[in-house]
Amino acid sequence: MMMFCVPLLARSIADRYKDLLGSVPYSVLCAYIALCLFGIDSLADLVRCAPWTRSLSTLSDGLSKIAPENLNRAMRRLRWSVLKKVRKNPDDWAFFFDTTANPKRVDGLPGRSMWATSKGNVYDGRNLVVLVVVNKKTGAAIPIAWAPCIKEKDDKVNGKMAWELVLDLLDLVVASDFPKLDIGGDSWFDGVQFFDELDKRGFMFNIEMKSSRTAKSNVAPNAAWKPLSMQLEGEAKKGARAGTREPLEEQQGMQGMKYIASRILWIRASKAGKDGKKATMRVRIAAVYNHQAEKTPFAFYATNNLSKSGVWQWKMARWRWNIEVLFRDLKQNLAWGKLSCESHRGCDAFIVIPFLIVAHLRLDVDSSGRRSIGEMLAEEKYSSLLRSIEFIRASPNHGLYEKFKARMSPSRACKKPVDSVAERKNVSKRQGVSKICII
Repeated sequence: MMMFCVPLLARSIADRYKDLLGSVPYSVLCAYIALCLFGIDSLADLVRCAPWTRSLSTLSDGLSKIAPENLNRAMRRLRWSVLKKVRKNPDDWAFFFDTTANPKRVDGLPGRSMWATSKGNVYDGRNLVVLVVVNKKTGAAIPIAWAPCIKEKDDKVNGKMAWELVLDLLDLVVASDFPKLDIGGDSWFDGVQFFDELDKRGFMFNIEMKSSRTAKSNVAPNAAWKPLSMQLEGEAKKGARAGTREPLEEQQGMQGMKYIASRILWIRASKAGKDGKKATMRVRIAAVYNHQAEKTPFAFYATNNLSKSGVWQWKMARWRWNIEVLFRDLKQNLAWGKLSCESHRGCDAFIVIPFLIVAHLRLDVDSSGRRSIGEMLAEEKYSSLLRSIEFIRASPNHGLYEKFKARMSPSRACKKPVDSVAERKNVSKRQGVSKICII
């Protein structure tokens, strides 16, 4: 990627947060944002392709100057921008949360551990729990809070389990004046204790349940605990189409049909409490089937809002998928988790900066939310490339071009890019010849 001019999008984001992240020069902040915008893997690659940036040493040193409190202030400003949108029509929004891998290679990093992916690959990094708001009409997901997280029974760093961190994040955003929106999550968080804490805080939740859970139809001591699939046998099924966003009128019927049966049941905790008893809770369970005549559902969901239908639960489950789309965009398009940093501050900065970019794209660049993150970033890349070509055409002998040649010099491949080894052409200014051939 050839980048002779500071990307306009990078300038817009830097202008919004420069007073909070002003511990580094403006051009350095723009460089960090540009690295994420264009999915560049390293600071060295950024320096090579963008001659307007400072030196590699300056960019590296700048990461240690971004204080955690400044990143926290930036996230607070992000939440305030989102809140202004949410307040206009809270019914269009919902909270969703999930954990995801962020493989930063730094010794002693909070939340750092050895992780195995679903494919069995092991990496050295850390896991994060992320809270987002999703616009149910457009499917736009915006991250508003995060915390390092270890999927262990005892988190030695935070002293809290993942579901407790989610509660902390919810308390944080409610303290920022967010309304108590409906909230959804996956089956990692199907604990009764977690459900009870959400209920006490006044949140209406819809959480996926593990198929191995058992339930009973009433609270009587002699009522039998049976698998969820058995408890839903014989219940009437309702057909529903639900996508990851509310469909436009011309898109009605495009999503595949699913069939949902629901019933109010009692569920219990998997382990006994201090009193030796397992906590129980009354919820509505929805079972989702691929076919009307199918007997085995492929998913179960639990909600404490007993007045809601199973169809609503399935819709909430589909809207939750937008957080997975967000994680994909962060990792594939915004270099999230790719840059190897040497400090905790650097790692945290390159978690927060992509969040700031996503918020800007969703709130300012495309407030309709109908365009994908990848589409908007591709447009910015092409625009930046055309500006760079026009710059070279208009100013072929500009000093930035000499910097670009120096940093891209083949003799510096796999080495630190510097400005002092430009391979200059034999150009005779005395004869008025100023000709550079770009291949």
